[in-house]
Amino acid sequence: MKINESKVVAKGEWKYDGITPCCIVVQKETTWPGSGDTEDAPEVAEDREMPCFSVWYESPSNKGRFNAGGGCYQTVEEAIKETTKKIQGPVIWNRK
Repeated sequence: MKINESKVVAKGEWKYDGITPCCIVVQKETTWPGSGDTEDAPEVAEDREMPCFSVWYESPSNKGRFNAGGGCYQTVEEAIKETTKKIQGPVIWNRK
């Protein structure tokens, strides 16, 4: 995935395997993704138009390519907090 820099609200850097520097971005979105599961209630299954923030991880072997999503959150603070918890090792964040 190509990151839209105009939507980026925070960037973090961490070291994959403790060695390779990788970027994490939090970007502003307008659609909260639904589960897509027809067995879920419509409010869960269907996408919803609402402000939210997505997290994307840079590939350690292909710099500039963000190929792993890290979820969607209601606030920037929640995205940073939850992403930091998931990562092994420290993350250095820079908010825009």
